[in-house]
Amino acid sequence: MKKIYLASPIIVKEDKDENERVLLVKRAKEPYKGNWQLPGGKIEHEEKAEEAAIREVKEETDLEFKNLKFIKEYDHYYPNLNCHYFYKAFIGEVGEENETIEDINKRIKLEQKEATEFKWASKEDIKEMKLQWGAKLISYDYFKIEL
Repeated sequence: MKKIYLASPIIVKEDKDENERVLLVKRAKEPYKGNWQLPGGKIEHEEKAEEAAIREVKEETDLEFKNLKFIKEYDHYYPNLNCHYFYKAFIGEVGEENETIEDINKRIKLEQKEATEFKWASKEDIKEMKLQWGAKLISYDYFKIEL
């Protein structure tokens, strides 16, 4: 069985109606191509999880992930992949305090081999979306949605 260690940033921003939204990206490759996930990924050799979170957000969206705080560890076994994934989840920010989601969207440049589109998802959106399991665990926990 393969073990994979991931940094999973949850980027939260309030929209103009003061509803919290989470930045998600749609996977461009297998496994789980087409599912939504948090912009994050594998922790590289000799890299700290915090460094991986910052690097992955930059690589996948071209945004600077800052003021991050570790929030929780998660793990999930994927029988169809024979892999056990270990997630370190961080919460943090992109953009400036007074910057809107629309302003941030203008700067997002997706890494096309990683993601085909992005979305700022509300709690209600997340309940209806096809999420990769790690993103589901973390975002459901963040928004206090029952699995």
